[in-house]
This record gives sequence, C-alpha cells and structure tokens, in this order.
Amino acid sequence: MVCYMASWAVNRKGPGMFDVEDVDPASALTLFMLLTASTLLGRFKFTALKKQNPELKTLLAVGGWGDGSEKYSKMAADPAMRKKFIDSTMALLKEHDF
Repeated sequence: MVCYMASWAVNRKGPGMFDVEDVDPASALTLFMLLTASTLLGRFKFTALKKQNPELKTLLAVGGWGDGSEKYSKMAADPAMRKKFIDSTMALLKEHDF
C-alpha cells in the first residue's frame, strides 16, 4: 500500500484532520510526503515511523500543484544549479533517514 501524506491535512478541523501520528506504519509499505514549509517539522516524525516498521519506505517530493514548474525547469537547465540541488537534496535525505 502506498500512502500520500498531504501537508494540508494536519490543518483540517474535526474528523478530517490527519497527522503523522494517525498513520499505521504496519499497514503501509511506502509513505511519501511533499516537502513544504508546513511539513518541515513533520518529516522527523514521518521517518521515525520506520522504527515501528523497518520495512517501511519513506519518500519525499518537492514542488507541488501550487509551486509551479518554472524554477525547477530553470534549475534543471543549469548544471551548477542542478548539482547544488542534487547535493543538498541528498544531504537532507540522508540526514532525515528517507
């Protein structure tokens, strides 16, 4: 089972609110979340779910519907910018156990 952790779900009111603590790591094989300002703190709890299920895979996405693609196209077209993005992304993934 693949689960997408929507960054805005934590801001919902009532029974629609959903946070990392609501994920059942035993029933998911892969979880992924979108990296935004509102998910920066949640990523620590997100990858900690692997302590409950060592087989769990966690993935991180950048961008999103409201982010547009212009800045990513610009970055991808420039080798130096692309290298900086790749290096910083790899450091973040390793640091937070994705």
